[in-house]
Amino acid sequence: MELNRFLTDAKKYGYNFLGLLGVMLGIPIQRTYKYFCSQFVATLLANSGIDFFDKHPALVSPMDFRMCSKLKLIYEGKLRAYGLLASYKDVISEAEPVLNRAGRQD
Repeated sequence: MELNRFLTDAKKYGYNFLGLLGVMLGIPIQRTYKYFCSQFVATLLANSGIDFFDKHPALVSPMDFRMCSKLKLIYEGKLRAYGLLASYKDVISEAEPVLNRAGRQD
């Protein structure tokens, strides 16, 4: 699984502050082992064969996820409260149909 690669070498990775500037300028700034949040998720999805966006992962913003018609919002609120409301299994069962519609291939 793609996420396992990041988890195995977690100490290598950091935050791509320069990449945020790139998003504002419309210029992808990709740095080795550095990601901002939406870039990280977009990269994980793209490397897993799920392409939601017609742009470089280093240009994907949180709003791109909100505006993507292939995704369904399953929670909005404080992350701490979400952990109390749902188990990991619940999250996966909610996400599975969305990922399948997006054309994910296992």
